[in-house]
Amino acid sequence: RTQIAAILKQTPRTSVGPEDNDSNSVPHEASLGFIDRDTFQELWENLEIDVKLLRQRLILELDLRNMMMKFPLFFIILLCTVYSMYLMAPASSIAQANNQLTVHFKMSHQELAAMKDFDSIYEYMKTFQEKNLELLPTSPKYWCEERYAHMEFNPYLRVPVKSCPSKRLQALGFLSDQEASDVVPQPGIDSACEDNNTLLAQELGEDGNETSTCEGFANICKKSLAIRSCPRTCGFCGPFFYHRAQRQMYRQMSVLPGLVHQARVKLGSCSGFAQVYNEKRPNPKLVKLPAMDGNHTGEVYTCLDADLPASEEDYSDTAACPENLLGSVLCHGDVFLFSQKALYKAGAVYPKLLQRPGKDVRAMQSIDWLDVQTKSVTLLALVYSQLDGIFSVVEVDFKIDKASGIKATSSIKSTLDMRGGTLVELVASLVATIIFCIAGLGLPLRQMLKQISCRNLSTVLELVTRTFQLVFSGYLLVRILYQTPLSEVCSDVVLKLYEFDGENPREFKTLVTDLYAAFEELSWRADINFYDSVVACINFYFMFLQLLMYCSVHPRMGIFTATLSKAYSSLMHFIPLFSICFLMLAFVAHWQLGLYLEEFSTFDAAISSQSRMLFGEYIYANSADKLHGPMTLKYWLYAGSFMLVIYFLLLNFFLAIVVDAFGEVKKEEIENQSEGSFMGDCWAVLMSLNAYKSWPPRHVLLRELDLAFQDGQKQCAARDLEKLMPSL
Repeated sequence: RTQIAAILKQTPRTSVGPEDNDSNSVPHEASLGFIDRDTFQELWENLEIDVKLLRQRLILELDLRNMMMKFPLFFIILLCTVYSMYLMAPASSIAQANNQLTVHFKMSHQELAAMKDFDSIYEYMKTFQEKNLELLPTSPKYWCEERYAHMEFNPYLRVPVKSCPSKRLQALGFLSDQEASDVVPQPGIDSACEDNNTLLAQELGEDGNETSTCEGFANICKKSLAIRSCPRTCGFCGPFFYHRAQRQMYRQMSVLPGLVHQARVKLGSCSGFAQVYNEKRPNPKLVKLPAMDGNHTGEVYTCLDADLPASEEDYSDTAACPENLLGSVLCHGDVFLFSQKALYKAGAVYPKLLQRPGKDVRAMQSIDWLDVQTKSVTLLALVYSQLDGIFSVVEVDFKIDKASGIKATSSIKSTLDMRGGTLVELVASLVATIIFCIAGLGLPLRQMLKQISCRNLSTVLELVTRTFQLVFSGYLLVRILYQTPLSEVCSDVVLKLYEFDGENPREFKTLVTDLYAAFEELSWRADINFYDSVVACINFYFMFLQLLMYCSVHPRMGIFTATLSKAYSSLMHFIPLFSICFLMLAFVAHWQLGLYLEEFSTFDAAISSQSRMLFGEYIYANSADKLHGPMTLKYWLYAGSFMLVIYFLLLNFFLAIVVDAFGEVKKEEIENQSEGSFMGDCWAVLMSLNAYKSWPPRHVLLRELDLAFQDGQKQCAARDLEKLMPSL
């Protein structure tokens, strides 16, 4: 337009633009408007071509055309991938399930952080067991035996009120003595149901005297041993029919009873001061200090192996069987055994099934189930969210450190059960992704082979991304089609629970093994989904880079990548310097302040705290209030160093590097006259498909320009183009 405006100074005015009053005025380049064919042919003889500018424009249009051809397929693949990932792990549904379970089982960070000793762990076991029973569909909370079910009108509330004063629930520990009825109901119609005085005597360890019979034992029906020993006397005979005692309150259900286990460490020989302390002889004169005035049956202080290896004992607790239990089924010979060893995640644990609220935990407290050998305590529950079809493994873990400190953590691993319509949609989405990825490999392979594209990095990245996505989608498709549905895994373990003989130790071990297998399977599925999501995230980053490459074909859209390219060298020198300073300050904070401040108690915690300080979350640590005297000065010396070096200097250096690179890119953009706006150039390329169909292809023009102007000539007359490129 500039050239045409200059030529028109010397040419009689024709219909090249809007009419104005001064026929001799020089037209401005912006007012040229439409130039007809005849006028353009007249001007053609006087025009000069900027070869460099023409070449830049041809490359730009060629890249824009390739980008516009690739982008629809890229967008379709992106949609299919996003939809597949969301079907596999619906974030909103899983988040709702996990949040509700966190609240229900009281697993928030604040609630767990308050547990600092074994007593608080025992109390939480009771809470966990009660909360699990609230989600258990077969819980006595929701069902009452027909023989105990009672309903009467409450004149105060003016509504009918249900009650279930079951003596069987009292014996099992679900009801207190005040809540249970004193009336023994009819024993039932099972003719094979009889009292077993022999079993009662074995459980009591007695020789068959008159008190070892169901009729002679006072309050026998209040004890759990009456369930099997005295069913007829206490009215515990079947068959059992249940009425709904209370409506279900939750949309999630617990699949299994709660399970608790502990990991234990091996005992070791004492050394150092502990050995000296154990070797001290008692002093009979210290009668006011019991346990120091006499001999002891074992070591005064119990020592552990310094490496804290796992215990190899078959039971967590062994003790001499009390005299009144000698010969009973509860004792093996003259030894009382509790909590047999099992394997969970390839480690030895000592489990206990939480069946009876209150009683199970009181039993563990009575025998000191948690002691110096306890390395960790874990509570497990399996919950199913019916509306979304999500299985969740709820795990609360209490780890005991070397100083007997307790750190409580919780995790919920949720997995969607792939069945029905969801499975069909997921398979269809993955198949579509695979098909489009295969189709999308054609163009970059053709460009790689023929070297048509001038942006080889973009082509290589596109090829790598498509291949990676194709392999990953194929892997997901195979895994999903051949894995066993979670509902079948859980159905098998529930069936084994229904077939369990509650009093057989061997069957109990088998049941616990099956329960742990189900927990491990669900945890493994959740872990695999997590790793798949990490790989999917990497795939999304590849696609993000691919999108940046697509946009970078136009200088105005590629300003981000161009700025990073300009700043690359400086950033590669800045990042090591920043990392060294950051890590050195983190080590100083941990070494100097970690003894007093929880935020810097470990090196990892110090790095995390400094990261939050870097983003301006705080500069004064929450626990810094307890520092006094020289320690306060030491803290502010560190905080001041961090603010000066990291916050004020290095961060501003980083901004200066980026801003300087951005300035260079903007300068080059201003000097580049080959492009217009992104949307305008894309529209021009689309329009050229019809307008320039009689012209040679752009890549052919580029090739001929390079051959014709090998001597570095920058300009030529428009009329000479045909002579310079005779093959066209």
